[in-house]
Amino acid sequence: MALHHPSLRLRYGADPTRLDAELVARFVPLTLDAETRRFIEDAELARLGRWRGAAHALLRRFASDFDVNAWLHSYPLFLLSAGQWTTLLGAHQRGALLDVGAGAGDVSRALGRGFSRHLAVETSGPMVKRLRERGLEALKAELSEEPVPTGPWDVIALLNVLDRCARPRTLLGRLRAALPPSGRLLLSLPLPYRPHWYDGGRTLEPLEPLAIGERRFEAALQQLALELARAGLRVERWTRAPYLSAGDGQQAVYELDAAVLLCEPERAP
Repeated sequence: MALHHPSLRLRYGADPTRLDAELVARFVPLTLDAETRRFIEDAELARLGRWRGAAHALLRRFASDFDVNAWLHSYPLFLLSAGQWTTLLGAHQRGALLDVGAGAGDVSRALGRGFSRHLAVETSGPMVKRLRERGLEALKAELSEEPVPTGPWDVIALLNVLDRCARPRTLLGRLRAALPPSGRLLLSLPLPYRPHWYDGGRTLEPLEPLAIGERRFEAALQQLALELARAGLRVERWTRAPYLSAGDGQQAVYELDAAVLLCEPERAP
């Protein structure tokens, strides 16, 4: 079945000549699969129509994108399929998962299938309500300021959050401290890095921007790996995948280019 969205590039590979040998060795190749294809083909039915689009624009004057998307059930998201998560995580897809910045749970539900416990955390009250309506255990908290929920956590997920929070360095440090030696931090970040965060209806620059200024994917990925190393995290496995969203009146599907990384805590010398 052919895809009818020629604007999508669906990038899964990377240029190994532009990466250091360690990152090349840790790359996990993925390809377009049936579940991803199905999301793209179904996006036409999930896109915002004229009236919901007008409501979204009006509400965004007073509330964050996260709150408005929860109220209107708008812009459903997709990152990896259930099978792709299993390929990336391998034996680490088990035990207890702390899912930080889970949104409405679109990405979380595919990720969480291999875990015996799955706690989703959100800063948006409407998103927490939406998560609970979808059957997920959910907590409202800002983990750059509040204690990390008690673990131990086998995996802490931080998917497409570092570019949408005020203090990404603080958040990374707190989550790294909450990992046991055998735990893993799973994160994704659209590249190039274009950060901002929401204060009600206002869109603001981050207070602690990450040092990721390169525009090309591979160069930005190298900078991200350095940021993670400064936080005491080492890239164990990584992949590249399109971060997809159902669209609106302008476009049926939106796409960002994302790095998805499984990181282990650095051990003290």
